[in-house]
Amino acid sequence: MLLKEKACDRTQVFLYGAFWMLLAEISAEHKKSATPDHREKGHLISRTIQYIDGHLAEEIPVSTIAEHFSISQPSMRKIFREYTGIGISDYVTNIKMEKAMQLLRETDTNVQEIVTAIGNTDASAFIRLFKKKTGMTPGQYRKANRF
Repeated sequence: MLLKEKACDRTQVFLYGAFWMLLAEISAEHKKSATPDHREKGHLISRTIQYIDGHLAEEIPVSTIAEHFSISQPSMRKIFREYTGIGISDYVTNIKMEKAMQLLRETDTNVQEIVTAIGNTDASAFIRLFKKKTGMTPGQYRKANRF
């Protein structure tokens, strides 16, 4: 979930991903009360989040993620939402947007390079999505949140 606030905490990207990874790890490691299937799914989610985080510079369709883990797309979507409370596509979008926000705050990298760095190809579509999520254009966001 992205906040439509002018100021965005620098650690939000890390905390968001870390929270879900921790939640998945706790679920996977809680062997006494969890069934083998439950532990396996928790471990899948943990690995999925790590995979997504490691491939942010690429386009990451659900089909690619599901194929990587040898699971059907509907199952991947269902399990991910069940364990994280968010759809996998929304998670990918949010993490990419958070990374873009971090780059805007911390670097002088131009928008096209940021778009490429987060695995997108269409700068115009990125700018529209960025404005929808933050209420500002990338340039406005950078000016308002520079450290």
